[in-house]
Amino acid sequence: MLSAQSSVAISPHRPPIAALFDLADPAERFMIETMQRFHCEHPGLYVAHAMKRIRDAQRERVVVEVASFHPKRRNARAEWMLILWNIDDVSIWFRRQTTRQAALAAYRVLVDGSRTRPTADNPVNPSAEEC
Repeated sequence: MLSAQSSVAISPHRPPIAALFDLADPAERFMIETMQRFHCEHPGLYVAHAMKRIRDAQRERVVVEVASFHPKRRNARAEWMLILWNIDDVSIWFRRQTTRQAALAAYRVLVDGSRTRPTADNPVNPSAEEC
């Protein structure tokens, strides 16, 4: 039986970034709250640009996100990263990217069907199947 999923806004920025979550599942609610705290406690520090839920090779639920980090230093440039929020493993992986284009390219690889388990040596390549 499929569970009902709801679209939940994760980032307070415009346009808002949202993903589908099962609000009846405690693990998903925990990850939603974690993601919202991460993005909302210091607005503008981390900005979400793209987000999608996938299943990795172990069938774990993972939210893949492209984000920019905006340090609060004078003349600081934005840094780009891929963030993997693993709902089942309760883990977060950060992977710096050199540019916005590189971050979006890595994101597309993940959400379009790569089949590699994230490891300490290679944390940006879980396989991707849509949830």
